Amino acid sequence: METDTTPEGPAVTPRPDERIDRFASVDQEHYQWFSLAGFEDAMDIDGLDRITQHRRGARYAEQQQIRTDWLNKNENRGMLDRFLLSEDFNDLLEDIHQTCDLHNLDPYKLFQSREEIIDFIKSIPTRDVFSALRITRHRNKQKRWEQHDFADLLALSVAIPYCDVVVTEKQWCHITKQARLDKKYGTLMVHKLDDALSSLRA
Repeated sequence: METDTTPEGPAVTPRPDERIDRFASVDQEHYQWFSLAGFEDAMDIDGLDRITQHRRGARYAEQQQIRTDWLNKNENRGMLDRFLLSEDFNDLLEDIHQTCDLHNLDPYKLFQSREEIIDFIKSIPTRDVFSALRITRHRNKQKRWEQHDFADLLALSVAIPYCDVVVTEKQWCHITKQARLDKKYGTLMVHKLDDALSSLRA
């Protein structure tokens, strides 16, 4: 497996594992837990990073912190939203071009103004939430970006527009409400599981 200092090695053939067969035979509740969490010491191998998002998250946090520091300088603060939205749009360009190519459309005729680009981003729920959370997070120059923020953004960008109740960290509840995403998508944002359960019971 690739690391920061070692390229990806040759492919390997998976071997049968009795533990997988044993867990597959248990009831659904325990099997689902096993599928999500894995069994203890499943991949504890020296030099193996089994949680690849950690490595990517650290790099992402460094990149976003550079943007936060730069965008929150007085002379740059006015372009924060536009700069970040343009990055989000650039992330979509490959998918846009592939879709246009598939349907024989000219991608350069899709958008005639900055407003049309912004409206397009806001029309895609997952991208809308990702962008709004990221922009709001960048406005808080006192809060430094952390390794797990990238995974949080990815998860919340799906959960907020498509779930009725989302349980997450207090800071993300606050950021979501600052961006008014909870109102926009009718999502109850809580940071305590008991609050979510109370809402579901009600």
